[in-house]
Amino acid sequence: MILQTKRVKVRKPDKIDIEMYFKLWNSPEVMQKVGFPQGLKISKEKISEQIKNQDKTEYDKTLVVVEKSSDEAIGECKLGFPNKEGISITDIKLLPEFRGNDYGKEIKNALCLYLFSRTNCKIVEASPNVNNLASIRMQGACERF
Repeated sequence: MILQTKRVKVRKPDKIDIEMYFKLWNSPEVMQKVGFPQGLKISKEKISEQIKNQDKTEYDKTLVVVEKSSDEAIGECKLGFPNKEGISITDIKLLPEFRGNDYGKEIKNALCLYLFSRTNCKIVEASPNVNNLASIRMQGACERF
């Protein structure tokens, strides 16, 4: 496990997560906000290959978000390793049925705390789609560290 909050835990992906990634990445509802209005149209085989070929670090790759109460994978997030200026990029995507529960804010705050306490991160950059009002609100609601 990489980190945990009151309601979720974040871990590295495994083959048990292929179905969740398939659903998430092929969902037009999820992916339209990041420039893929038809979803990624990615196969389970390709997802399996990506998971298998990931390196050991938790940075700059997709991580699985798991709801503690159900032990169900509910989405993905990313911890971007800070660049030479100390700027890090995070990302969060949740399955549609888990939106609206403030999981995004909870995860974003945990990602920021992790980066500021374990790396030379000075700034966490966010660039939500201008049409993604929920993401804009979530980014703005994050705690200041």
